[in-house]
Amino acid sequence: MVPEEDKGSDKFQFSERIQAMCYRNRRLHENLCESSEMLSEPIRSPQAEREVSRDTSVRRARTCYDHLAGVAGALLYAELSKRGWITEEEGNKHPAINLTPVGNAALESCGVNVQVGYVSKRKFAYGCLDWTERVHHLGGALGANILIALQSAKIVARNGDDRSVIVSGSLVEWLDASSS
Repeated sequence: MVPEEDKGSDKFQFSERIQAMCYRNRRLHENLCESSEMLSEPIRSPQAEREVSRDTSVRRARTCYDHLAGVAGALLYAELSKRGWITEEEGNKHPAINLTPVGNAALESCGVNVQVGYVSKRKFAYGCLDWTERVHHLGGALGANILIALQSAKIVARNGDDRSVIVSGSLVEWLDASSS
């Protein structure tokens, strides 16, 4: 309780203004959190937004550590999922990915060394949230081995200047080749 004589002081008024600002900021923060949860797409960072608006090579295709990312990585992930070659375990930001028997056989026929991923000490496969696209691309040992196979098939080549990669063929056609 504040004594009556202090209520008119500058110190008390300043304290009240601070409390009111904190309350408004807390409500604003809560509202922003609620609003972002309702969005279908997570919010991009300013840097990612810049890459998207300029449609740069880094946005279109790049490496994320040792696996394919960007539009190309998101497309590959979606295509693997659509074909039923991978399944995603729900639950967190980096969901575990399971390779189906059909997916295992198909990727092996594409030249992906799937078995190396199983014996690796790292996670076999997980959904890695893409920096620019805000959807998952394939991370882990499987994602790395797919990138190696794409490079061996000359579908993807690293660009020495940055993390962007050059995609010189169709990822979907490369996947289709496993069916032939």
